[in-house]
Amino acid sequence: MKNFNISIHDITRSNLQAVQEINSLLKHNNLEKISLLLIPKYHKREDIREIKDFLKNISKGKEIILHGYYHIEEKELNFLNRLFTSREGEVLSISLEEFEHRVKEGIKVLKLHRLKTKRVHSPCMADKKKAYKNFKKMWF
Repeated sequence: MKNFNISIHDITRSNLQAVQEINSLLKHNNLEKISLLLIPKYHKREDIREIKDFLKNISKGKEIILHGYYHIEEKELNFLNRLFTSREGEVLSISLEEFEHRVKEGIKVLKLHRLKTKRVHSPCMADKKKAYKNFKKMWF
């Protein structure tokens, strides 16, 4: 299973116990190709700095992916968006410029904690197709 990857989304202070359990289960089953999706300021309440020691330990040998900056929509969108995203589609409610700003800030935060990333997978990012080209200029 050379091209198989497992990702653990939404690694935050409030999800640490579940993340630890998932990571232990994966390790027990010799599944090591794992991506960790990190959010610098989850719902504007939880700061990644609160779990920096945990991240330092769990991230060894794993791919780090920036998973939005706040992860939550800032303004109420239409019924279908609420239905499918539970207001977790951060990029649906912001401009392309704000999205790119948050990606740059998120990368800075991760670098500050020695967490290198070359990938971004924000909630509902497919809506911001124009941003893909700009990301290539950032680091690829």
